[in-house]
Amino acid sequence: MTNEGMKFQSFDHVYEENQALMTSTKLLMQLIEAAQQDDIVYTVPGHPRVAETTTVKLEAYAQQHDNIQVEILGGKSFIDEAVKVDPNDGFTCLMLRHLLVSNCTHTLITQVYSPMTAEI
Repeated sequence: MTNEGMKFQSFDHVYEENQALMTSTKLLMQLIEAAQQDDIVYTVPGHPRVAETTTVKLEAYAQQHDNIQVEILGGKSFIDEAVKVDPNDGFTCLMLRHLLVSNCTHTLITQVYSPMTAEI
């Protein structure tokens, strides 16, 4: 991206410095501020509607305000590769902080994005 003359910013520091709820709120505020000043592209690994709280909040904000526009472009989710089962056969996807595992379905735990959260 740098070779193409594109400016970009990582939000890794926001995830490392904040708790989950504060992380999505802080990201949301930064994205809204940037989008009010210029066109931006916010990318996430995988599909933007899978395990991405910030995307949901950004869409909700855009629906209630006319100062930014949001366009969601699909991507391949990590679930496509990680889970080799048909979700219709029974599948549970849990965020780490909502951990209530059931033995009745295949279970995938998401949002284990750092060694600190993996220890929980």
